[in-house]
Amino acid sequence: MPGVINKRITLDSNVFISAIKENEEFSKDCSEILNHVGTSFILYQPTSCITELYNEIGKTKGEPSAKKALKKFYKMVYHLEDYGSSAQCERVGKTALKYRVYSADAFYLRTSFDFKTMLISLDEKDFIDRIKAKDADCNVYHAKEALSEISK
Repeated sequence: MPGVINKRITLDSNVFISAIKENEEFSKDCSEILNHVGTSFILYQPTSCITELYNEIGKTKGEPSAKKALKKFYKMVYHLEDYGSSAQCERVGKTALKYRVYSADAFYLRTSFDFKTMLISLDEKDFIDRIKAKDADCNVYHAKEALSEISK
Protein backbone atom coordinates (compact mmCIF):
# COMPACT_ATOMS: atom_id res chain seq x y z
CA MET A 1 0.00 0.00 0.00
CA PRO A 2 1.52 3.35 -1.02
CA GLY A 3 2.34 5.92 1.65
CA VAL A 4 0.38 9.03 2.39
CA ILE A 5 1.36 12.10 0.38
CA ASN A 6 1.90 14.96 2.81
CA LYS A 7 3.40 17.58 0.52
CA ARG A 8 0.88 20.25 -0.46
CA ILE A 9 1.40 22.55 -3.41
CA THR A 10 -0.46 25.45 -5.03
CA LEU A 11 0.39 26.15 -8.67
CA ASP A 12 -0.12 29.50 -10.33
CA SER A 13 -2.24 29.03 -13.45
CA ASN A 14 0.78 30.04 -15.54
CA VAL A 15 2.40 26.68 -14.66
CA PHE A 16 -0.55 24.73 -16.10
CA ILE A 17 -0.77 27.05 -19.11
CA SER A 18 2.91 26.80 -19.95
CA ALA A 19 2.80 23.00 -19.75
CA ILE A 20 -0.24 22.88 -22.05
CA LYS A 21 1.20 25.33 -24.59
CA GLU A 22 4.40 23.24 -24.77
CA ASN A 23 6.37 25.97 -26.57
CA GLU A 24 7.36 28.37 -23.81
CA GLU A 25 10.71 28.74 -22.08
CA PHE A 26 9.68 26.76 -19.00
CA SER A 27 7.08 24.44 -20.57
CA LYS A 28 9.23 21.37 -19.97
CA ASP A 29 9.78 22.25 -16.29
CA CYS A 30 6.05 22.86 -15.86
CA SER A 31 5.17 19.54 -17.49
CA GLU A 32 7.62 17.76 -15.17
CA ILE A 33 5.97 19.38 -12.16
CA LEU A 34 2.53 18.23 -13.35
CA ASN A 35 3.89 14.70 -13.80
CA HIS A 36 4.49 14.59 -10.03
CA VAL A 37 0.90 15.45 -9.05
CA GLY A 38 -0.56 12.64 -6.97
CA THR A 39 2.76 10.87 -6.47
CA SER A 40 5.02 13.51 -4.87
CA PHE A 41 2.43 16.08 -3.82
CA ILE A 42 -1.24 16.99 -3.79
CA LEU A 43 -2.74 20.17 -5.22
CA TYR A 44 -4.68 22.86 -3.39
CA GLN A 45 -6.01 25.41 -5.88
CA PRO A 46 -8.31 28.44 -5.81
CA THR A 47 -11.38 28.23 -8.05
CA SER A 48 -10.13 31.33 -9.90
CA CYS A 49 -7.62 29.02 -11.59
CA ILE A 50 -10.52 27.51 -13.56
CA THR A 51 -11.32 30.86 -15.16
CA GLU A 52 -7.69 31.61 -15.96
CA LEU A 53 -7.08 28.20 -17.52
CA TYR A 54 -10.26 28.24 -19.57
CA ASN A 55 -9.65 31.75 -20.85
CA GLU A 56 -5.96 31.46 -21.69
CA ILE A 57 -6.08 27.99 -23.23
CA GLY A 58 -9.28 28.87 -25.06
CA LYS A 59 -7.68 31.99 -26.57
CA THR A 60 -4.49 30.24 -27.67
CA LYS A 61 -5.58 26.68 -28.48
CA GLY A 62 -9.36 26.89 -28.85
CA GLU A 63 -12.31 26.09 -26.63
CA PRO A 64 -12.19 22.29 -27.11
CA SER A 65 -8.60 22.34 -25.80
CA ALA A 66 -9.72 24.49 -22.87
CA LYS A 67 -12.44 21.99 -21.96
CA LYS A 68 -9.97 19.11 -22.22
CA ALA A 69 -7.46 20.97 -20.03
CA LEU A 70 -10.12 21.57 -17.37
CA LYS A 71 -11.05 17.88 -17.29
CA LYS A 72 -7.42 17.02 -16.58
CA PHE A 73 -7.19 19.84 -14.02
CA TYR A 74 -10.20 18.56 -12.07
CA LYS A 75 -8.66 15.09 -11.89
CA MET A 76 -5.38 16.50 -10.54
CA VAL A 77 -6.72 18.81 -7.84
CA TYR A 78 -7.09 17.43 -4.33
CA HIS A 79 -8.80 20.54 -2.90
CA LEU A 80 -10.45 23.42 -4.77
CA GLU A 81 -10.96 26.47 -2.55
CA ASP A 82 -13.79 28.86 -3.37
CA TYR A 83 -13.15 32.44 -2.23
CA GLY A 84 -16.51 33.60 -3.60
CA SER A 85 -18.09 35.20 -0.52
CA SER A 86 -17.66 38.91 0.08
CA ALA A 87 -15.77 38.23 3.33
CA GLN A 88 -13.40 35.84 1.57
CA CYS A 89 -12.86 38.26 -1.30
CA GLU A 90 -11.97 40.97 1.21
CA ARG A 91 -9.37 38.63 2.76
CA VAL A 92 -7.88 38.02 -0.68
CA GLY A 93 -7.94 41.77 -1.38
CA LYS A 94 -6.05 42.45 1.87
CA THR A 95 -3.49 39.85 0.85
CA ALA A 96 -3.05 41.56 -2.55
CA LEU A 97 -2.62 44.93 -0.89
CA LYS A 98 -0.17 43.72 1.77
CA TYR A 99 2.09 41.92 -0.69
CA ARG A 100 1.55 44.33 -3.61
CA VAL A 101 0.58 41.55 -5.99
CA TYR A 102 -2.07 41.42 -8.69
CA SER A 103 -5.57 40.45 -7.56
CA ALA A 104 -5.53 37.18 -9.51
CA ASP A 105 -2.19 36.23 -7.94
CA ALA A 106 -3.53 36.98 -4.46
CA PHE A 107 -5.92 34.01 -4.76
CA TYR A 108 -2.94 31.66 -5.15
CA LEU A 109 -1.06 33.32 -2.31
CA ARG A 110 -4.11 33.22 -0.01
CA THR A 111 -4.60 29.52 -0.83
CA SER A 112 -0.96 28.89 -0.01
CA PHE A 113 -1.30 30.67 3.33
CA ASP A 114 -4.61 29.04 4.24
CA PHE A 115 -3.48 25.49 3.50
CA LYS A 116 0.26 25.84 4.19
CA THR A 117 1.29 24.83 0.70
CA MET A 118 4.41 25.40 -1.34
CA LEU A 119 3.60 27.96 -4.04
CA ILE A 120 5.00 27.64 -7.57
CA SER A 121 4.78 30.29 -10.28
CA LEU A 122 6.55 31.51 -13.41
CA ASP A 123 6.15 35.17 -12.45
CA GLU A 124 9.32 36.19 -10.64
CA LYS A 125 9.23 39.98 -10.82
CA ASP A 126 5.59 40.76 -10.06
CA PHE A 127 4.79 37.82 -7.79
CA ILE A 128 7.59 35.66 -6.35
CA ASP A 129 9.99 38.53 -5.63
CA ARG A 130 7.26 40.61 -3.99
CA ILE A 131 6.33 37.76 -1.65
CA LYS A 132 9.97 37.12 -0.74
CA ALA A 133 10.55 40.85 -0.15
CA LYS A 134 7.88 40.83 2.56
CA ASP A 135 9.40 37.80 4.34
CA ALA A 136 6.10 35.99 4.02
CA ASP A 137 5.65 32.70 5.80
CA CYS A 138 5.37 30.99 2.45
CA ASN A 139 7.67 28.70 0.49
CA VAL A 140 7.47 30.20 -2.98
CA TYR A 141 9.49 29.00 -5.97
CA HIS A 142 9.88 29.57 -9.65
CA ALA A 143 9.07 26.46 -11.68
CA LYS A 144 12.73 26.11 -12.69
CA GLU A 145 13.69 25.61 -9.00
CA ALA A 146 10.62 23.74 -7.87
CA LEU A 147 11.48 20.20 -8.93
CA SER A 148 14.44 20.00 -6.60
CA GLU A 149 12.24 21.25 -3.75
CA ILE A 150 9.44 18.81 -4.56
CA SER A 151 11.89 15.91 -4.39
CA LYS A 152 13.04 16.76 -0.86
